[in-house]
Amino acid sequence: MRSKLFRRIAAAVVTAVLLAACTSAPSSSGGGKTGGSAPIKGGTATFAENQASGAINCIFPVVSLACDLPSNIQFMYLQWTPLYWFGGGSSLVLNRQLSLAEPPVYSDGNRTVTVTLRPATWSDGKPVTARDVEFFVNLVKAYGSNWAYAVSGEFPSNIASMHLEGERTIVFHLTEAYSPTWFTYAQLSEIVPLPQRAWDRTSASGAVGSYDQSPSGAKAVLAFLEKQGTALGSYQANPLWQVVDGAWHLTSFRTDGYAEMEPNRAYRLASPPHLAKFIMEPFTSDSAEANELQSGGITYGYVPVSDLSATSRFSSVGYRISPWPLLSIAYIVLNFNNPSIGSVFKQLYARQAMQALINEPGYVKAFLGEAGVPTYGPVPLKPATPYVTAAERANPNPYNPSKAKSLLRAHGWAMSSGVLACSRPGTSSNECGAGVARGTKFQFTLQYLGGVPYLDNEMRTMKSSFSLAGIQLTLTTGTEGQVVGAAVPCSGGSSCGWQAVQWGTPAWIWGDPYPTGEQLFRTGAGVNPGSFSNAAVDADIAAIQHASSASAVSAAWTRYVNDVSRALPVLWIPNTVNQVSAISTRLHGATPQSPLAQITPSQWYFTR
Repeated sequence: MRSKLFRRIAAAVVTAVLLAACTSAPSSSGGGKTGGSAPIKGGTATFAENQASGAINCIFPVVSLACDLPSNIQFMYLQWTPLYWFGGGSSLVLNRQLSLAEPPVYSDGNRTVTVTLRPATWSDGKPVTARDVEFFVNLVKAYGSNWAYAVSGEFPSNIASMHLEGERTIVFHLTEAYSPTWFTYAQLSEIVPLPQRAWDRTSASGAVGSYDQSPSGAKAVLAFLEKQGTALGSYQANPLWQVVDGAWHLTSFRTDGYAEMEPNRAYRLASPPHLAKFIMEPFTSDSAEANELQSGGITYGYVPVSDLSATSRFSSVGYRISPWPLLSIAYIVLNFNNPSIGSVFKQLYARQAMQALINEPGYVKAFLGEAGVPTYGPVPLKPATPYVTAAERANPNPYNPSKAKSLLRAHGWAMSSGVLACSRPGTSSNECGAGVARGTKFQFTLQYLGGVPYLDNEMRTMKSSFSLAGIQLTLTTGTEGQVVGAAVPCSGGSSCGWQAVQWGTPAWIWGDPYPTGEQLFRTGAGVNPGSFSNAAVDADIAAIQHASSASAVSAAWTRYVNDVSRALPVLWIPNTVNQVSAISTRLHGATPQSPLAQITPSQWYFTR
């Protein structure tokens, strides 16, 4: 899932990982032979679809907003191979073995990108061609903003034109020069070549044509394929979905999301699967999944929240317990445009004071254990990436209540009826700041996702800490839809009534391997509901996207991470892992687990 998977659902994915539970849970790489045992050819591995990820309900790999769920993308990518696959285990590098194309070649001052496919065939014996890449791009263009990963100004609108050179090469001419790393990792990563010779049709009985090469034709093809993709009961029988280039093809499917797959004999990109069958299985509840785990009926499952304090229940029956962190961060969103408190939020010293009252290491120790990790800036500390700077890792805004109090006093805040109020309005360095009127009280409401015990504990502890410094925090809870729905960008009016929200942890999960912030922290960004704006951060993001050399990329990353860490566009809070996995001790090759939520059962195998 190297596309922007999860970017749309970052506000919707909540993994309620409590835990002192994982503090004693062992982890194993599971990657090599154990005890000298050779891999067994054959066997069936069953993978539990996590309740938080949703059950499979889509198959067409031009992903709509409604289909952008982890289980769906995992299911699709087993059958249709993305142009570029990123990661091997816990790494985030381009995986040449699993990618459909050779590394791209940039020319014309990074305005032209040439992509050459590796020799590969569809399961019907036809070669995978550059025309299949073009077909995908044309369908995505027809989808417009309904495509789950559409971002204004980015792929595919930043492709000015494209042309084919022979059967396996496609050349993209870009609208401007881009950093090769950014364009490869964040743009080309979204392309999934599709079988044009089988799918370029407008009806089941109609002939295959080149309809996609006109905007109206592409829309007609898209409408047909989308409709076929909604007919869950026909998945295994529909000949469309049997034309695959991935390591697996579908042999059985139920409308509840249960899927059985067997190896695609035409797959040639990497070694064929050891397994004879792979099953993705949904469950009606976490307790049903736990019961199946206990009986040994699942090869690769997850420990439900309610059982995290007793993981030995599963390790004793033959499972390795392994926390699964994703490339993600956690934070509280502040509404900089709220008419009551927004002018206070816009003051850097005020955000610094609030951050100094959030004891992240303490929250991790008390409420999360090994399932938690502090968030100190825009790049996660875990899993390990090359993008974390020394300054971010050292925490530029550590817990320090005394500093918080002194910052607020130094800028003209004084206690009034039990809460801080602005006593020195103005824009001088010892005054409250632009837009903060005399008598403005430092009080606001934070709405967060209810029903998550560790989050309840964190928010209540934070409220107490704020109170001791004179900041009055009112806590309210809501459902996922209520909390996410409240946080809308605004510049005034009734929609600007919200003040702060926390929609669960992680708050943002990257689906591609490049944790840039253009959708989070750039002025006017799509998932910047608080309306944070900082010229230096905007320039840093642009530099990452357009850097022309490796040294320029490195310098831009350092500036970006350090500037965002210092600027505090949000309030950082501890993050949680995706799930605590329970993996059969007989299964190997499944760990380390991918930070991008990928699964690669073609590389899994059993030992005796």
